[in-house]
Amino acid sequence: MGAGVFATLGGLALTIISGKNWRSHLKADLSKVPAGARITNATLQLQSTATTPDLAVHALNAAWATSGSGAELDSATAPGVNLEATAPWKIDVTGLVTGWTDGANANHGLVLRRAEGAAGTAGISFISAALTIEYGPATAPSPPRDLRVQPGDQGAVVTWNPSRDSGYNDTELTYEVSAIDSSGAVAATRSTSGTDAVITGLGNDTPYTFRVKASSPYGTSTSVTSDAATPVKAPLSTATYTAALDEYLKAVAALTTGAHSTAEAAAQGKPHASKYSWLLKAEEFWLLDTRRSLEADGLVYTGMTSTLSDVLVLPASDGSVAVRATVNEQRTLADSPEEPETNETALLYTFSGQETPVLRAKLNAQQYEQRLSKGDDALGTLTYGSVESDVSPTALTRQVPDSPAALGMATAQFEAFGSISRSGTSEWAKKHWNSRHEYSQDCTNFVSKALYHGGGMRMKGVSKDRKSTNNWWRTKHSSPPHSGGGFYYLWSHTWTVADKMETFLSKHSAGIVNTESKQKEAKVGDVVFFNWGGKGGWDHAGVVTKMKNGKAYVSAHNNNRLNQRLDTYIRSQRGTWANIHRVIPEWY
Repeated sequence: MGAGVFATLGGLALTIISGKNWRSHLKADLSKVPAGARITNATLQLQSTATTPDLAVHALNAAWATSGSGAELDSATAPGVNLEATAPWKIDVTGLVTGWTDGANANHGLVLRRAEGAAGTAGISFISAALTIEYGPATAPSPPRDLRVQPGDQGAVVTWNPSRDSGYNDTELTYEVSAIDSSGAVAATRSTSGTDAVITGLGNDTPYTFRVKASSPYGTSTSVTSDAATPVKAPLSTATYTAALDEYLKAVAALTTGAHSTAEAAAQGKPHASKYSWLLKAEEFWLLDTRRSLEADGLVYTGMTSTLSDVLVLPASDGSVAVRATVNEQRTLADSPEEPETNETALLYTFSGQETPVLRAKLNAQQYEQRLSKGDDALGTLTYGSVESDVSPTALTRQVPDSPAALGMATAQFEAFGSISRSGTSEWAKKHWNSRHEYSQDCTNFVSKALYHGGGMRMKGVSKDRKSTNNWWRTKHSSPPHSGGGFYYLWSHTWTVADKMETFLSKHSAGIVNTESKQKEAKVGDVVFFNWGGKGGWDHAGVVTKMKNGKAYVSAHNNNRLNQRLDTYIRSQRGTWANIHRVIPEWY
């Protein structure tokens, strides 16, 4: 753990003289904060003989030269007082310093002034001001956790929970997964930024252990190693199951595009039809109902292709077989053929029977395989990360049968603007649409990270009240030695829960809110909230990453989606509706 005083000043005065509102500008030189450091606490300590904290501390939204005028300083000053005094003259600036040091926000410094409505005009004199920052220097990540292996035919699926401590001020890690044979030789290796890997090319009836380690720009963790697991031969070849699933996905595409109007016609004459016709028939009503609903709104899909990768056949002791595969799906709309909608999901397909398999169900593999860890992050995942979904409950059932006021004193005026880049938000979302999920239900966390890392939106509030819908933050905290040490994230509910984020933006964003019927007013970088079935709160969130001909396209997590038409979300499930938020922060 490190700490340092990164700015000191003396002889500050805040007062009103001859109708002029005098204030002080502070800007800390943070170049000595080590690269990658985890900021855990930052306080601005002001020394004064006064006892009442009747001052306001504002961040700057733009650079101001010390040779500039007071009017120029006012025009760069954020209108909102987004800081909280924890004791007289001790101001918590953790959120601001976190943004400054991890590159999400530019450090233009702070302005101190008398609080609006402060009693008297004598002013306040400060003996000194000091910015103290506590941080953890960047280190190698901690080891991955909860390693488990499920053997399959000539391979295994290896899953784990991410390193509790990434070792630096981000969460992006690379994991190396190796299969080790009984002689200690490495039989296969894969690298991934996710928390699962399919290893193939192994020998059946041969035991292997599996080793996983995490790497970052600041080092590599120690490895964790599984118990031995033995791949086992499936009743039929992997190629046979893959061929059946390829046919099934083509049949789904035929019903989606209108090439066929019944499940029977879509499967007729296909060599593997008997293996998937049962599930296709069970899904027929939903697929056709969705297509008709979309067509009624002028949405016609002219093409749909699905590609399988990382296929592994997993025989079960009861004679059934699960096939785990990553499905990359691209759909082409008639009015925008140049850029197909894309989504990618790891799925588990379950076949009953051995020599005559029948496809009975499918489900999201990563949600099925998720294992909660012990500790604070597990509580967070359970409480705040699993209350929203990318697909409505009824769709899942069908899918698987069984203007802010100006602040000021005297002549001071502050422009009401919050610096957020809508294009940056959109570009971040497009770049990371298929990145690792931090939570099993990751959609709102994905939106928060796009707003913060891409858009540069500042955090609001301090890490004291996680439930408040007036705060939006995620910061690192140090764990005591008896809890394992290291650093971990804490976050506000508004960072990870769609309904809470929507409430926060409704209260603290000055931007307009449009319904989906007015989506032509949307802009790239807007945030979309979805309600499945018209009941309860908001269930899902995404980012507008494309606009064309008055239509909005959304990228999102859970089922990873890139530029999916908003209308497709709406029409794919009756009763769904959405609000589109233009994010204009009022708090800075």
